[in-house]
Amino acid sequence: MMARKPVQFLPIWSYFLNWILLLTVLCNGESFGVFASERKRINDVKENSPLMKLLDENDNNSNNNNNNHELLETLQVVFCGFGRTGTHSLGAALDRLGYKSLHGEEISLNSLGTHQLLGEAIMARDVEALLTETARMGYNATLEQHAFFWRDIREFVLQRQQQHQMMMNVKFIFMIRDFEPWFESMVATYNTLAIMQRFPANLIPLHQRIVDILAVGISHELNVSTDTVRKLFAKGNSTQHYELRRRVYNQYVQDVHEIMAMSSGSDQVLLFNVREGYAPLCAFLKIEESKCPTPDLEPFPHLSDRAHMMAGYYFLRVLECTFYVLMAVAVWLLCKIGKYVLARKPGQSDSPSSTQNETKLKKS
Repeated sequence: MMARKPVQFLPIWSYFLNWILLLTVLCNGESFGVFASERKRINDVKENSPLMKLLDENDNNSNNNNNNHELLETLQVVFCGFGRTGTHSLGAALDRLGYKSLHGEEISLNSLGTHQLLGEAIMARDVEALLTETARMGYNATLEQHAFFWRDIREFVLQRQQQHQMMMNVKFIFMIRDFEPWFESMVATYNTLAIMQRFPANLIPLHQRIVDILAVGISHELNVSTDTVRKLFAKGNSTQHYELRRRVYNQYVQDVHEIMAMSSGSDQVLLFNVREGYAPLCAFLKIEESKCPTPDLEPFPHLSDRAHMMAGYYFLRVLECTFYVLMAVAVWLLCKIGKYVLARKPGQSDSPSSTQNETKLKKS
């Protein structure tokens, strides 16, 4: 009898190994999900920064109040608003104008490494620690994850300005986007976070930390519990989420218009739209006209990271589905092996010599 060709399991196990390799990449916040241009921008915080001399002197004394005051004096721009409103483009423009902006993506992806203290400050809702650590790392412009606490930060800065004549150079930038497209973009973000917080993706420590940070920040922004936010991640397109976001959005727009009305003539607040380009931003930041990029030669950066975010979502979704497919294959293999073992008679052997001996005994 011709021996059966053994089953080839190599494609399944090689696919499984590829999946493990991809998970390993996911665990490394330094290498997953960062644009090449973003990586270049992160690496721009170098020793040639005018802040680095001060930061080096204070690195070993970050808990000293006097040193913290000096660090806070280096902050210059605070974004006040929601994510998904053009913060990526704003950050790139600020960097082009000589600032060192800190995008929330950098905090999230490095929250188990270089930016761990920033993530812990967000989860502790400690505004002073958040701003101090931001300045200690060499950044002087904050974006959307700091903006979870924009009201607290603004109150903190205004109090120091009025009582101590400190942080006098801090400027606030507000941005408003039409609600409907903004909400759709938020839903897309929540869909990705929903995968991160469920099995098996939640086994990855970086995913757990990202979800924890954003759950605390968004709960502060929406004035709800973190448990409620985690439920919203799972049901991003729900009526509850829509109504909650609409209410918070309307309140934000009202507050911004009131602030702009009270600050009429002030050079510390700006209501900005990325479609306006560099001109109003340069005027607000007192950038010399000769150093301000012109639209003809250098258009304002429009970095929509929606495609990047959706790529991350589909990547995680494929991994999730692949995991369950592999589990189903594993169960099927176990069932086949179990059925084969149970069908065997006690003492039965599959070796050819044993089979030939049994045939000879029967003939004799």
